[in-house]
Amino acid sequence: MIHLDETQVGQYALLEDMQRRLDQLKDLDLIEKLKPTFSKDGNQYCYLYGEDFMQGIAGFGSTVAEAVADFAKAYWNKKA
Repeated sequence: MIHLDETQVGQYALLEDMQRRLDQLKDLDLIEKLKPTFSKDGNQYCYLYGEDFMQGIAGFGSTVAEAVADFAKAYWNKKA
């Protein structure tokens, strides 16, 4: 088992936070490039790229950030 001192734990936490922020920027860049339709239905936010949910790509969330992340995940999964 690897033992980390307090400094190393702090550095690791900082790196994780930086990676999370980079992922969010990548997701927002995708939204900016594709310009999907944005809507809110009840308590759910939605981004939709395409004509409809069946043929397009959609992302949902209870916050805008969750909808962005879900959209990006759906996009990259469809591209794979």
